[in-house]
Amino acid sequence: MFTSPVFWQIRYLVSNLNKKNQQSTVAELNQLVNLYGQDARIFLISCLVDETDFRDQKSHAQTQQKMALLTHEVNQAARRPNFVSLICTALDGGSNREGRNRHDRPSRILEENFLANFCRTLKLTTQQQIEIAVGLAQSTPPPVAQVGIRYLRSKLPELEASGAGQLPADTLFAVLHVLKTNPEFLSNVPQAEIMVKSLLKAHPEYDSSFVLKPMLESNPLQSMNLAADAPKATQPGPFCETDPAMFIRDLGYAATSSVDVFRLLLGEAGALPLTPAATARLLLLFST
Repeated sequence: MFTSPVFWQIRYLVSNLNKKNQQSTVAELNQLVNLYGQDARIFLISCLVDETDFRDQKSHAQTQQKMALLTHEVNQAARRPNFVSLICTALDGGSNREGRNRHDRPSRILEENFLANFCRTLKLTTQQQIEIAVGLAQSTPPPVAQVGIRYLRSKLPELEASGAGQLPADTLFAVLHVLKTNPEFLSNVPQAEIMVKSLLKAHPEYDSSFVLKPMLESNPLQSMNLAADAPKATQPGPFCETDPAMFIRDLGYAATSSVDVFRLLLGEAGALPLTPAATARLLLLFST
């Protein structure tokens, strides 16, 4: 993490961005982002969001340069593999970021209406909105996760109704994982099953997919939630002789739902203690 003055400079430049200094300000912001990387990009987007009233379309004319820069930054982020984590961090990380002091405006509270206005103003596709909702649904702060869950619940029906196209396999997997592990959906199994059937109807080619098969069993909702008390090992020896990274990859996101579950699965696979090579392959898996 870089030092606070960089944050202060980004916020200062964004706050004072106008038509007269647009070219020089954007050039300096680009230089800071190129120098300091993702943290600077996230903070830049977050500052631009803070400066925009997404509820009032008329105010956009007064902040035309900031809206243009925000649209550009989001479009650029959409081309990156970490688009979801970048946008989610920019939206939900406001209360804990550096660069905020007593002169800053209060940290915004992420709400469903705010998220809907943000997506509508920036003209995000239904697929992008679902990806962001899934990312927020898996956030650590419960209020942020609740916003993501409610928004995901409202957007999934649109996928089939509007003919908005199909989700990529990894996004579909993430959506199914949330539907089958999150307590909000597990408490209403019939509704979750309807959503799963709707997703499969919109993605018929994945109905028999080997990758999604654990998600598509007849009654898998609670069995997918490995965050619950994990069973103790019953086999004295390893049941898997494959590469630990490939083993965890095949199990999916649920295998890393907690430290205890992850350690238990590696132990049952006979992979502990991890060799340096196995550790390196696991780290590579987590980073991709």
